[in-house]
Amino acid sequence: MLHLQTPLKALLQPWAWAMRMVVYWLLFFLFFRLWFILWLRQAAHDALPWEAFWYALPLDFSAAGYLTAPAVLLAYAAGVFGQKGHRYAERLFEMVYLVLLLLAIAVYGANIFLYEEWYTPINSRAYEHFRIPGAMLSSMSAAFKLGSLVLFLLLGWVWWRLCRSVVGRLPSFTLQKWEQGLNAVLLSGGIVLLMRGGLGRLPVNESSVCYSSETFRNDVATNAGWYFVHSLIETSKAINRYKTYEPEIALQLTKELLPSPPAGKEMPHGWLRRSDTLPPNLVIILLESMTAQVIAELGGMPGVCPNFSRMAQQGILFEHAYGSGYRTDQGVVSVLSGYPALPDHSVVFVPEKAQKLPSLPRALKSAGYSTAFVYGGELTFANMGSWLRHQQVEHIVSVRDFEAKDITQLWGADDQRLFRKSVQLLRTLPQPFFAGLMTLSLHAPFDVPLEQPWQLRSDREKFVRCAHFVDQALGEFFDKVASEPWYANTLFVLVADHGHPLPGRIPMNHWRSRHIPLLLYGPVLAPSWRGKCIGTPATHHDIPATLLRELGIDRRAFRWSRDLFDAQAPAFAYYSNESGLGWLTPLSTGFFDFKTKRWSGSLTPLERAQAEAYLQTLYDDFLAL
Repeated sequence: MLHLQTPLKALLQPWAWAMRMVVYWLLFFLFFRLWFILWLRQAAHDALPWEAFWYALPLDFSAAGYLTAPAVLLAYAAGVFGQKGHRYAERLFEMVYLVLLLLAIAVYGANIFLYEEWYTPINSRAYEHFRIPGAMLSSMSAAFKLGSLVLFLLLGWVWWRLCRSVVGRLPSFTLQKWEQGLNAVLLSGGIVLLMRGGLGRLPVNESSVCYSSETFRNDVATNAGWYFVHSLIETSKAINRYKTYEPEIALQLTKELLPSPPAGKEMPHGWLRRSDTLPPNLVIILLESMTAQVIAELGGMPGVCPNFSRMAQQGILFEHAYGSGYRTDQGVVSVLSGYPALPDHSVVFVPEKAQKLPSLPRALKSAGYSTAFVYGGELTFANMGSWLRHQQVEHIVSVRDFEAKDITQLWGADDQRLFRKSVQLLRTLPQPFFAGLMTLSLHAPFDVPLEQPWQLRSDREKFVRCAHFVDQALGEFFDKVASEPWYANTLFVLVADHGHPLPGRIPMNHWRSRHIPLLLYGPVLAPSWRGKCIGTPATHHDIPATLLRELGIDRRAFRWSRDLFDAQAPAFAYYSNESGLGWLTPLSTGFFDFKTKRWSGSLTPLERAQAEAYLQTLYDDFLAL
C-alpha cells in the first residue's frame, strides 16, 4: 500500500501555482475587456454591457487553461532532471511566457482597434494583413505608430511585473516520484477540463458566450485571443481540394444549373393562398435525423409515422428530397440560408463567413416578420446560437429555458416538451412571424420516454421507436395549434436536418440514406394543390428560394437556391460528405469518390462534369466569403 511521504502543503503547491496563473490570465482578459468597452462605448446603444464580464467566463477560463498548460508541463518536466534541469527550465519558462505575453498584448490590443474599423473580433482576415506589415504600417500615421509602440512596451512591462508578482517563478516540486506522477496526471486533467469547458458532451465555443441579440454585447463577451486562434485553425484548413476545371469553365457550368432570377417582382405559382392584409406566418420544423426510410409515402416502413402520412395527404410532398449534408449544423444552414453543405467543412464554424450568408430569418425580418427559434438542446452546438443571433432571430429558446423536469433525454428536452414550449412561444409572437423548431429526440442514444410498440433489442428498433415518438409529438403539436387564432394563416414546412443510415443500415454515400421528407402543410395551401406529390429532385438549400418567391420577397441573395416549382430550372440534387460527392437527376444517380477519383452510378459525362464544377465553384465561393 502506498503512503503519503510528502506534507499536504507540498502536494497542493502545484495546484496553487497553476491556479495563480489562471487568475493572472483572467485579470489580463478583464483589463482588456474593460478597455474594449470604454474605448468602443458608443457601439453600446443603451447601456454599457457590464454583464458581459459574467457571460465571458466560459471562453475566458478556456483561454486561461490553454495559456497555463505549457507552464504546468514545463514545471513537471523540470522535476525529472533535478536542480540543474530546473534552472534551465526556469529560464525557458521566462522566455516562453514573455513571448506569449507580448503576443497576447498584441492580439487583444489589436482587437480593440480593428473592431473600431471592422465591427468584428480579430480573426484570420487580420492575420492576412499582419503577413504584409509594410502595407499595414503605411496606412498608419507616424504618431499612431509611435504611440502604439510605446503603449505596447509599457503594457508588456506592467503585465510582466504582475506575472512575476502574482504567479511567481517556476516552482520546484519536492515530491516522491509516484506522488509527482499522480499529481501531474490529476493537474493535467484539470487543465484539460478547463480548456474544454467542463465535462459536457460539447466543448466550449463562441456560442457559449452569446447571450444577447445585440452583436456588440456578444463581441464584448467573446475572448479575442480564443476567437482569433480558432479562426486561424478553421480557415487554415480551407483549400479547394476539389478543383477539376479552370475556374471560368467551372463557373459557366454552374451558372447553367443556377439561372439568376429576374430583377423585378416574380409571379407566384399559386400554391399558397395569400391575404391582402396579412402575410402568412412561416414555421419550419427541422426533424432530427428523420429519414424517408420510415415514411410510408416515400417508400419507407409503413405505420411508423402515421401522423406525417395523414398530413402528407393534405400537403405538398416532395418525393425526391435529399439532405445536402449529414450533420445538423450543415442542415440548419442549408435550410435557412440556402447554402449547400461542404464535404469537409461547416460554414457555421467560421463565424466571419457564416455571418455573411443570407437567411430566411433575416429576409423575413426585413419584410416585417418577427422571428424565433426553439430547440430542446444546447445551442452552443456548432456555434448555432451565435449564428442565429447574427441572422436577426429575436427570440431564441434552448435547453436553458426548460425546467429540470423537462430534460428527459441525454441531449435535452424531448420533442413532446419542445412542441409544448413552442406553442407557448408562438402565442406571444406578433404576426406575421417566422419560427424555426428543431427537434432532437431521433438522435443516438435514442432514449425517448416511450417503451412501446417496439422493443429495444437493436439500434434499428430503437431508431424506429424514436421515429414513432417524434411522429406522436408532431401529431399532438398540430392537434393543439389547430385551435390557435394564427393557425389559419400559417404555412408549415416539415423537413429533416439530414438523413440517416438507420433503420436500413444504408451507407451515407448512398442516396437512399440521404433521402429525407420535405412537406409543405397548412391551411394557407391552395385547395387545388393539397395532396400533390412533386417529383422534382430537391435539396435543403432549395427551400429559401421556393418559399420566398411564393411569399413575394426578393430571393436574389440566395444564389445557390432554386425554386422547386419552376419547370424551366434544371432539375438536380446535390449532397456531399468527406468521402465524396452525390448527384441526382430525374433519370439517374451517381457518386464520386474523392479517394479513388472515380464515379459510380448512371450519370452521363455531362452530368458528372456539372457535378464536379458545382462543387468546385461552391468551394471557391466559400473561400471567398
